[in-house]
Amino acid sequence: MVANRRASTYEVEGTQDLTEECYRRGWTDGLPVIPPTEARIAEMLDYVGLAPEHVIGEVPVRRRFLTAEQAAANAVMAGCLPTYFPVVLATLEVLFQYDPNCVHHASCTTNCATLGIIVNGPIRHEIGLNCTNDMLSPGNRANSTIGRAVRLIMINVFEQRPGLLDQGCMGSLAKHGLCFGEDEEGSPWSPFHVSQGFKPENSTVTVATIQDPEMVCNRYGLTAESVMDSVAEVIASHGMATFGHQWIWIVGYW
Repeated sequence: MVANRRASTYEVEGTQDLTEECYRRGWTDGLPVIPPTEARIAEMLDYVGLAPEHVIGEVPVRRRFLTAEQAAANAVMAGCLPTYFPVVLATLEVLFQYDPNCVHHASCTTNCATLGIIVNGPIRHEIGLNCTNDMLSPGNRANSTIGRAVRLIMINVFEQRPGLLDQGCMGSLAKHGLCFGEDEEGSPWSPFHVSQGFKPENSTVTVATIQDPEMVCNRYGLTAESVMDSVAEVIASHGMATFGHQWIWIVGYW
């Protein structure tokens, strides 16, 4: 599918003027952005071999579609390098392929739902994704900007703005963007993507509508059973969910 309309262009004096213009128009997530110049957008598109007017997907309930040019512009604004763009695209393609309206569901709810991205395979190392210490924290460019790029796309293309179509009562810090990789080399288990039928050498993304991460604290447990008891208590504390929820359990070590 090809769109018959290209993104609009604007002229500003410098980075500071652009930043203020983005704030004024609501084109940012509250943080400064990188100027999405035509050259930077072209570099992003050339890396993945897509034409600007190529349509990545559509959200039927919002009657909006996303072009490669729009995705590239927001990835630039988020601070992504071109090497990160395949992960951004894979995330979007998963959303549009399996449940295009989940973009709407993840934002219109009064709950604190947002999108989480888990990366597996060789691409983790190729782009320098943090998969170990503090992987859920700020500080790594790939982790921070890939998740942020997806968030900016939701804001600028699908109007997922707080108080407009984002109706979260209290919101979520994870809405700035949550992306991390699995520490496959340090794990005693098979990587998650392998458990889903992929080969170890495949690079994959897993995308889920999630709530804020919740820490399970077990300071003195010496057995697997004691750790699982703590996990079960946290899960039980949420009571009966309206929908059939699944849990993503991230096991840390030190």
